[in-house]
Amino acid sequence: MSDHQPASAPTFCTIPETAERLKVSPKTVRRWIEHGTLNVHRFGKQIRIAETDLLAFIEGCRQ
Repeated sequence: MSDHQPASAPTFCTIPETAERLKVSPKTVRRWIEHGTLNVHRFGKQIRIAETDLLAFIEGCRQ
């Protein structure tokens, strides 16, 4: 038996969900994405923000 546990699947949010969590407009989230401040993942035409990227973005804003 292996002691390794399978990695859990990452959690993704849409732009409106991210905006709601951060209490900003979706337009603001899109601006951060365009400027490269907030990393995204593209699945075809869909844009999603990973929970880990969102947490890193928040941490970067604290500094």
